[in-house]
Amino acid sequence: MGKNTYVQSDQIAKVNGKGVLFVSQNSSVYNSRGQRQGRVIKAGRLVPYAGKVQDKDGQYFYMANNKKHNVRSLKSYKIKGNYYFRIGKNQYIKANNVNAINGNALYTKGPIKVKIVADTLAYNQDFQQINKLYKKGQTVTADMVVQSGMGDYTASYYRVKGGKNPVYIDTGLYEESSPDVPYVWSGDRGPTLAKQYLSGEDVYNMRYSVADFKIGQTAFYNVNGEKVDTKFDGDELAVNQKLYLWDAKENKAELYYHVQNSLVYKSGAEDDRQNTAYRNLYVKASDVALSGRKLKTSNTEAEAKANSALATASEKTSLTNAISDESTVKASDKYRLDNWVNRSLYDQAIENAKTVAADKDATKAAVNEALWQVNFAKKNLKGVKVKAKDINNLTPLEAQQVLNLMRQAYNSDKNYPMVEVYQKWAHKPGYYPAEGWKGNQKTRYYLIPSSGAKKVLLKFSDFATKK
Repeated sequence: MGKNTYVQSDQIAKVNGKGVLFVSQNSSVYNSRGQRQGRVIKAGRLVPYAGKVQDKDGQYFYMANNKKHNVRSLKSYKIKGNYYFRIGKNQYIKANNVNAINGNALYTKGPIKVKIVADTLAYNQDFQQINKLYKKGQTVTADMVVQSGMGDYTASYYRVKGGKNPVYIDTGLYEESSPDVPYVWSGDRGPTLAKQYLSGEDVYNMRYSVADFKIGQTAFYNVNGEKVDTKFDGDELAVNQKLYLWDAKENKAELYYHVQNSLVYKSGAEDDRQNTAYRNLYVKASDVALSGRKLKTSNTEAEAKANSALATASEKTSLTNAISDESTVKASDKYRLDNWVNRSLYDQAIENAKTVAADKDATKAAVNEALWQVNFAKKNLKGVKVKAKDINNLTPLEAQQVLNLMRQAYNSDKNYPMVEVYQKWAHKPGYYPAEGWKGNQKTRYYLIPSSGAKKVLLKFSDFATKK
């Protein structure tokens, strides 16, 4: 631009008044039959496109001004199994050779090819490393990018296409709020390299139905449709049930969502997203916008009205039966080894069920809901031991998985005991704080109670089992 000043080509929106494509790699020009025409557009060049951008998404799309609600797309043409953009009369270039449109990063619905540029271990759906290695030079097909975390701490993972259980690879990319590119490298090397961008799916939208309060609305209600005074300073709520509740004062049924737990943004130097279990609450469907997993309405307006009557003693029997195995459930690996949010959800469901069962004025709706919540929370428990080849000789990866599981099991909200690594020193008797794993005979995991009590030696066998 003169005077030693430059603008990045992929940030250019127009050239001579025309919208442009940023070509990210050398690209041949084809005709409508998919035949090369002998012309090659060099990587880094800008080329005007034919046609008009539309205010909707397509196989390839972008977010104008980096705003997710401003989704736009340029028509693509599928020729012999490949997608193309038209750049002139009977002239096309492959869409996967284009990295930006009108200065905005170009995304695709995928799948895409991803090259592994550094040896990397895969992750499971909880984003914990597993014993599956992808080697440098391999190429895999990814059908989704899943994002976990918040702000500068948003990690992105490619989901490998195929397989019964989802497998993920750390992209090595971390999302930024810059309008010029959707990602930046976390370091000098991969472990992945892709020529296209997949739009990221938030892990919370995959796991939950997420409710956002509309502007000016933050009201919570109980099972009888009565407003409850509850402080809420988060941004989103996870909900797990869609149903009608009967409002006796208004003499009508309204549609509500049952709150499973909240997804709270923790502001500060380190952005984070935390799960916080909420007590038995509901929000009006009209007060929130829903995203993520879809929910079916579990009852009708007529059923809501009928269930506003008082419950009989016999109708409470199924509820008391459902909570009779509380001690057995809490002693199980499913409960003991699960995360705090799921354990807390079960605890609160049991607590609520006991209150409802003892309440002589409990409605049928209250009993039905209490039973539903206990069954949901019980089914939602998914704690499981780490599978190891030999629990008496854990590999470093297995040892890390055991440590992660221990920390998850002892995490209980804000003030929780810490599990730390201790190592046996050659020149001193006993075990001392350490950084890494040295083997079963040289390393121990200790629970450090938050109360300052004596540390407790943890057994590997309580958290790991033989494959």
